Amino acid sequence: MTQEQVNAKAEELTKQYGVKVHPLFFVTETGEPVVGYLKEPPRFVKMKMLDKAVTSPISAASDIVDGYLIKEESDSRISIVTGK
Repeated sequence: MTQEQVNAKAEELTKQYGVKVHPLFFVTETGEPVVGYLKEPPRFVKMKMLDKAVTSPISAASDIVDGYLIKEESDSRISIVTGK
């Protein structure tokens, strides 16, 4: 899957969910692509996570992934990292 395809899928999901969807795209050490999609959290969640990130950045990031990852559209390895 190319970066353009990933971005196009994010745009499609934005329309489907009615909220901005951000693509995650990175490559593993072995060259395998890993693709995921995150719904944009509401402003109050962003503010809460910014506060939390000061003392516990990994926990804050995990909370965002757990709460806003579109699991059915994302690589399952993303969820494994968060322990769910």
